[in-house]
Formats: sequence, C-alpha cells, structure tokens
Amino acid sequence: MTAANFSGPGHLLMLIKWRIRIALLVLSGLFSAGSSFAVEQSAADMIIGVWLTQDQDAKIEIYRSGNAYDGKIVWLKEPREPRSGEQYTDTGNPDYSKRNRPLLGLILVKGLEHSGNKTWTDATVYDPSDGKYWRCKAYLENIRTLKFTGFWGISVFGRTETWTRSTQ
Repeated sequence: MTAANFSGPGHLLMLIKWRIRIALLVLSGLFSAGSSFAVEQSAADMIIGVWLTQDQDAKIEIYRSGNAYDGKIVWLKEPREPRSGEQYTDTGNPDYSKRNRPLLGLILVKGLEHSGNKTWTDATVYDPSDGKYWRCKAYLENIRTLKFTGFWGISVFGRTETWTRSTQ
C-alpha cells in the first residue's frame, strides 16, 4: 500500500463513518449504563412504603433519606394511654430530655443501604421500650413481605420479624 491509498475523499468518508460508529457505541454504552442505574435505583426503592409490624400494633413508613432509607412510626394501634388519654411517649429513652417526645412520628430506623439482591443493611433500629439502638438489616421476601432483623454484634444473635406492606 502506498500513501496515496490513505488520502482523498474516499478515505475522509471512511474516517467519518468510523468516528460516527465509535460515537454511537460510546453513547449507547452511556445510555445502557444510565438505564441500569435506573433499574438499580428502582430496585433499591422497592422497600419504600408503609409496613405493618409483625404484632400488628404499629405501621412504619420506610422512605428515602439521601442515599439510604429511614423508617418512622406513622400509625399505632393504641396511640394513647388508656387511663390518661395522653399520647405514648419515648419513656424508655436513656436521655431524659427525649422522654416526652411522642412515639407517633418517631424515627426508628436510620441508614438502611441497598446492598443488592433485595437486601438492605448497615442500619440501626431504635427500640423505644428500652431506649437501645440495635444494628439491623432488611430483606424483601416479596413485594408484600419484608423480613426485618435487629441484632447486636452479628445477625445470628438477633430477632427477625415479618412485616407486611400496608395498603392504607
């Protein structure tokens, strides 16, 4: 081949075609990466919703908080003391200044991070009955069932509850 084979309008047209093909490949890669991010994002958001606890005495709303998920009490079967009619408060909290805050609206779950495969980890859960914080994780068994585990140390030494997605 001589240098003459790489010059002229035919060569220029061939170069333009190759640049267009490369640009299209790069763009399709970007779009597919973006769409896989969207799929991952929607998979992570599957935990969002209102969940009825195993004892059916509370509903916890799981919502996005930055890049993680938190949960707060949005319904209590008995929101008030039967005798006094007063709202239940965080009386088990070791911080005396927080003992008057109502349980309704209290954030119980902080920092659930989607770790793939319908699992959220690396969070804490607050137990208002004793004022203690526990590590926790969640697993979405199906669209209506969430396995929620609170534990100290490793999850083997924990307790798993089955929460049901609420329709109300």
